[in-house]
Amino acid sequence: MLILVEPLVVLKNIVKEYGDKGRSVRVLDGINLEIGSEILAILGPSGCGKSTLLRIIAGVEKPTSGEVIYRAIDKNRPQIGFVFQSPSLVPWLTVLENVALPLRARGMPKREAEEHARRSLSGRASGV
Repeated sequence: MLILVEPLVVLKNIVKEYGDKGRSVRVLDGINLEIGSEILAILGPSGCGKSTLLRIIAGVEKPTSGEVIYRAIDKNRPQIGFVFQSPSLVPWLTVLENVALPLRARGMPKREAEEHARRSLSGRASGV
């Protein structure tokens, strides 16, 4: 029996360019991808657009053209996370505030986000 599952994220003809109209650099060109519940690795040489693609999927950056479609309760606020290649702490925030930052970005109240962060830092984390 074959069970078809709707993709969680669909990328349609994603293009990303940096620069102005006269001198732009195209770093992604016509990316089409369906992401389900499988484990996915994006591999490639340095500078090929992996991090840019992840930022677009996570909603941190907008593509120049194309469409990202999310299958979620709130299609405007996907709950997607990823780890950068290099440390990405915000230097003016405390450790606790850095750990709580993604929860705050998802709309969680400050006190609740910091309590989850405290539990995570102490090793007593529970699912969010």
